[in-house]
Amino acid sequence: MTTSAFEQFLVQNRSRAFKADAPVDEQHISAAERRLGVPLPASYKTFLRVCGSGYWGRDLVPPPDDIYAFDENGEDMEGFVGLVHGVRDVGDYVAMNPREQTGAEEWALYLCMHDPLGCGKIADSFESWARDAVTAFEKNEDLYVKVADEIWWRTLDMRMKTKKWWKFWV
Repeated sequence: MTTSAFEQFLVQNRSRAFKADAPVDEQHISAAERRLGVPLPASYKTFLRVCGSGYWGRDLVPPPDDIYAFDENGEDMEGFVGLVHGVRDVGDYVAMNPREQTGAEEWALYLCMHDPLGCGKIADSFESWARDAVTAFEKNEDLYVKVADEIWWRTLDMRMKTKKWWKFWV
């Protein structure tokens, strides 16, 4: 079996950007796909096979047993699958959108925020997110600030137009 460029990247960066919790095998990945009813991104599965679960930079990539699809309370994010937890140290997620395939066995990833409730595209693949996360970690930058700001302003604009705002602010 040949090693992909992404696998090489993971091996090279695992010791700098990763704190492992547990190894992940193919059985756990397959069980998660059956439970969720959607295939997981190929690059996410490669990540789990090479690194396992744990912290990548500042964000938790949980074992596949701990990922789930958002329910209807997630509004526009219903059905998104949270692949990265604890984002921005406030409980946000990086989630795949199973309705937006971006390439062979890859799906768009979104930053999903709970306050304000909303999402914005962060990457075209898990591989792209993983590479960007290492760069941001090494530069001590916030990978999510631009998308988080877009979500905030879009939500504020929508609230002002619909007058759905807290009563003491109106």
